[in-house]
Amino acid sequence: MSQGRLLRGMLKRIQNGEAWHGPSAAELLDTVTPEEAAAAPVPGGHSIWVLVRHIAAWRRAVASALGGGAIQELPAEVNFPQVTAVTNEAWQAAKDELEQSSVELQAAIAKLSDDDLNQPTPGQKFPLAGSVAVVLQHDTYHLGQIALLKKLVRENAPASAAN
Repeated sequence: MSQGRLLRGMLKRIQNGEAWHGPSAAELLDTVTPEEAAAAPVPGGHSIWVLVRHIAAWRRAVASALGGGAIQELPAEVNFPQVTAVTNEAWQAAKDELEQSSVELQAAIAKLSDDDLNQPTPGQKFPLAGSVAVVLQHDTYHLGQIALLKKLVRENAPASAAN
């Protein structure tokens, strides 16, 4: 199996199902309400919503690197974008953005051969395949945080809000 096919398959499972680590992003976020997504139950921590957009931003940064761009530190408003409107439409847009970032990264990977994936990442010391592996680890790390935040938000919700 090619590196690209392996990496695309891993990303697909992280995003849409049958991931080894537990629920995929889509499964984890499916029942999260906009209010739950916007809640920040840990002082100084990020909300589910912010983490969803953060994951998408870094997937896009790596997709850009696969197309020849350099991976650079993201500006704060892109790295951890703030929630401006807590609505069903805005929350759906954030989830759609996450799904679309998966599609874009898979497409960027598909354009490259194994030889291409072994080339250095612009501005980094490791190959392009390593950049993809790092973003997949990044996704999994933050999905674990999201699972915990979801649990915290629901455990701390008033009884009337749970019905």
